[in-house]
Amino acid sequence: MIESVAHAFTNLWRRKGRTALTILSVVVGVMLVSIVSVIGDAGERLFYDELTKMGVDGFSVTIESGSIPMSALDSIREIESVRSAMPLTVGTGAVTVHSLTEETMLCGIDAGADQAVSLELLYGRLISDGDVRAHDRVCLIEETYAKTHFGRTNVIGRTVLLTMGGKSDEYTVIGVATAGSSLLQGMMDYIPTMVFVPYTTWQDICYRQELSQIAVRVQEGTDDDALRDTILKVLSRQGSGNEKWRVENLAAQKDRMETLLQVVLWILTIISGVSLVVSGLGIMTIMLVSVQERVREIGIKKAVGAGNSRILWEFMLESGLLAAIGGGIGLLVGGAISCVGVYVFTGMITIPWSAFFGVWLFTVVIGVLGGIAPAIRAAKMPPVEALCSE
Repeated sequence: MIESVAHAFTNLWRRKGRTALTILSVVVGVMLVSIVSVIGDAGERLFYDELTKMGVDGFSVTIESGSIPMSALDSIREIESVRSAMPLTVGTGAVTVHSLTEETMLCGIDAGADQAVSLELLYGRLISDGDVRAHDRVCLIEETYAKTHFGRTNVIGRTVLLTMGGKSDEYTVIGVATAGSSLLQGMMDYIPTMVFVPYTTWQDICYRQELSQIAVRVQEGTDDDALRDTILKVLSRQGSGNEKWRVENLAAQKDRMETLLQVVLWILTIISGVSLVVSGLGIMTIMLVSVQERVREIGIKKAVGAGNSRILWEFMLESGLLAAIGGGIGLLVGGAISCVGVYVFTGMITIPWSAFFGVWLFTVVIGVLGGIAPAIRAAKMPPVEALCSE
């Protein structure tokens, strides 16, 4: 085995210019596939994390007409499979700092809102039960907004002017947080700033005591369909009984979005994988030329007793080595480029080792398959005809 590998390397080295170009074609193909794999894997993870941070992994309870009574919130919280239920009210408004006014999404939340919407607290504190009960004029703002308009991120104790429905009030900043939508806001400028206030304060602003939505997080291992039916039964006992409740499984929508993303990634991978097939055809062409150039060598080997299987093995080994070397270099170069790029834009590095091994193995298989036809041609060559050739 070692002797055969050494002999294959010797044959490839004799035609090092042609060998280098063939390996380069394999490197380019594998590099493209590896870049798609790394960037796709990182993008998929980042996308899933953002959806989870935004609370897209539970249930959303709304009503088609009218508002949700507070008693419905208490009833949902009593369901055993419910981990948390949070009142959520959202409206558009404006936030003013230093005479600079900017559009905002004003979110009314309850104490412990980080259980339903990911709020990574950087400074200060979150909204408490006392804030909710007292209808306090306090708020949480996002880190990016604080840095842009105050020139620093720790702005605890500063005030901002919030305007909604024609009513303006000053609110004291009690916390600075990184919200789940911060990445999306960085990518798309039209997503407005989010400011969080106690939901009771939001109700005072809008002169409404009911809720517009309830965000529900469930216990792990819960049957989503069964829980949805339970929530609907509990809600049917609320109000007059004529209300049309809507309980949307956000986790199911998240799964559909994940499936769609995976399909897109597979399509991109297949498109980039076409270059590997082209590389296999290149290996086949080079090996056919090699067989034609080594006709006398094949005849001599057969004359001294080399069998068809030995000739077949030598040529297939050479084509496999071309693919293996090119695939290894392509993975190193493509993986390094994509990992650096992903780290620069996301601050994290993900290396899909299983995907890398699969790409390398697929490349070797393509190389071996590309060498089968030339190897069979060499193995079937009659010794006398080969010796008589020029």
